[in-house]
Amino acid sequence: MPSFPLIPFGVAVFLATHGLRKKSLSPSGALTAMVVGFLIMAAPLKAFGIALIVFYLTGSRATKVGKEKKAALEEGHMEAGYRDGWQVLSNSFTALVASTLWSILFAPDSVHSWFYTAFVKPPLDLGHLTLNPSERIYSPVNWCAVDRSVSQDWSRKLVFVALGHFACCLGDTLASELGVLSQSPPILLTTFKRVPPGTNGALSVLGTSASALGGAVMGLTLALSLLMENPACASPSAGPLGIVQLTAQLIAYGAFGGLVGSLIDSLLGATLQRTRFSLDSKRILQDHSEVPQDAKLKVISGWNILTNNQVNVVSSVATALLVAQSTASALSSNLPSWSASAFAGTVAALSGASSISSTGAQGAGSKSGPIGGGQDRHVVQMIANASLDVIEETMKTNGAMYLKSVEKFNEWTISAFVTPGNMKFVLLHESKNDDGIRSFFMDVWENYVKTMMNPFHTAHTPIRSVVFENKIRASAKKYL
Repeated sequence: MPSFPLIPFGVAVFLATHGLRKKSLSPSGALTAMVVGFLIMAAPLKAFGIALIVFYLTGSRATKVGKEKKAALEEGHMEAGYRDGWQVLSNSFTALVASTLWSILFAPDSVHSWFYTAFVKPPLDLGHLTLNPSERIYSPVNWCAVDRSVSQDWSRKLVFVALGHFACCLGDTLASELGVLSQSPPILLTTFKRVPPGTNGALSVLGTSASALGGAVMGLTLALSLLMENPACASPSAGPLGIVQLTAQLIAYGAFGGLVGSLIDSLLGATLQRTRFSLDSKRILQDHSEVPQDAKLKVISGWNILTNNQVNVVSSVATALLVAQSTASALSSNLPSWSASAFAGTVAALSGASSISSTGAQGAGSKSGPIGGGQDRHVVQMIANASLDVIEETMKTNGAMYLKSVEKFNEWTISAFVTPGNMKFVLLHESKNDDGIRSFFMDVWENYVKTMMNPFHTAHTPIRSVVFENKIRASAKKYL
């Protein structure tokens, strides 16, 4: 049995006790928060636990903003957001599942993995992929938790599931707690009619902006956590550009999750969750509000199908899966075979300058297909790979970015270009055309930098973009 994680347990007990003492948690809420908090913070990837703490503290603080006005608008409003066990679980369920699954897959020494192997035992079967808990042990120095290459992208997906969950929950919390304070009446999402503040499914500019901000805060939290605890995410090879890109991507997906999660929550609240209005007190009634039999009530919107907790669970699960899926598809499809490289970053290996200029950047020995493709694709990549040592030696005496011809292999001449970030572009060609090759490399570099600055692209992964490939093909046809 692994050593008991005392620090996560102590922090979980402290936060639960603090919430109980400040009356932001009921006794059942404090107990649930302690158990859930311990399990999430005990995950070897501390970003899960840090995200939970930031979510809890930020959400608890938001519930206290404008408490007098909220009490006047909502019947049964708790001054400090008195949350019970079901509310705590509904706002942490997806993150709990993601962090537990991540720990089982990548940390065989974790409490989660020990419990799983002791009582469940069979390997996890994730669709077509079967993973044993010890297949890829987490090493902060050796690989980044959001690296696509780790176990067919499962580490990254689970981290983004947690991001989507926390972004949705904090975004919805801020939208509900701050949106109700808007000076202008909100509108109902389904009818666009003015409704009283506090109505389920109502939207306001303040609330919607707060939801995106809440998601961005969770994205920034996760980015800083990964960069501080996971050196592989901030390795020197990534450079400042890679660090900025990782941070920007997580913030962007966080804001996306906060905004979309709030809209999903509002849609469910406006349709499947009933909102009642007391004509006597002129206030919105909560799900748990006690109403006298002779009270005069009005149903503003929705059917009485889902409770607020159930809406939170459905919206957070949907948002978490949507964010995780978006990272696997947005602006990153149709991988050209030449852009993938397991060596020295991205190597653009193009063959046959004379045929490129007339055929639109076709691979050597091939009349169609991706650049560097065709039957000689592996030969081209092998030559490009072998030339890296020569390029390194040339760089010691030549400080220019364009190194010109560095080596010959049979009928092919190998030219190289090194960016300020030490990214190497390699070109295999037959005819000599220094000016054209220089211009081509500059075009490739410009398009490469633009792609790296895209917040939806992940550092250290192949460039999967048809737009990028088409631009490189056009540049090759123009200059080569």
